[in-house]
Amino acid sequence: MGGGIIFEKFYYITPYENAMKIFKSGYIYSREYAIRKNVIEKDYSDRDVQNRRRYKILPNNKMLYEYVPLYINPRNAMLYRYLKEKRDIVILEISNKILRIYDHFFSVKNASAGDAIFTKNIKDLELLKEMIFSKNWNGNKNLKQIMQSEVLMYEKISVKYIDGIIVNSSKNYRSLRRFTNVSYNTPYIKDIYFEKL
Repeated sequence: MGGGIIFEKFYYITPYENAMKIFKSGYIYSREYAIRKNVIEKDYSDRDVQNRRRYKILPNNKMLYEYVPLYINPRNAMLYRYLKEKRDIVILEISNKILRIYDHFFSVKNASAGDAIFTKNIKDLELLKEMIFSKNWNGNKNLKQIMQSEVLMYEKISVKYIDGIIVNSSKNYRSLRRFTNVSYNTPYIKDIYFEKL
């Protein structure tokens, strides 16, 4: 990675029920693996987006569906939609150590976007850091997609790289801690759950 780490954490957004299955299996799986291993309990994702992702091919000729999608900024349009729909969502905070362990790509913009750029160089995102962490997109489609830039990790990620569980329900946090038997922290990112909804 050289030259220091630009992003300290990455984020996996998932329904509460799926988070339970993740901790039980010991891994966050790619969409393809998750379907095969039957670890998707709930699916709130947009079908059109999933159809675009399903058939997208990365520069190494592997399918996008073979990669676990992590957000750099979890406070984005997808989370906003889930919360507007009153979904029970958990955000798993992932250590950047995974960049040393797993084969990966970075996606400039949401990986499903027609003009998304896939790169192995994290510095390609450095110039966009301020845009990625914008407070809102105000109807700007380009900014909305940049805020959803991703880190794509091949096949699966061990739960040992989960540094935190971010929830907006103390009940969910307590049950996840009991289930995992691990004392995760509860990081709080200002307005991550769009408190003003």
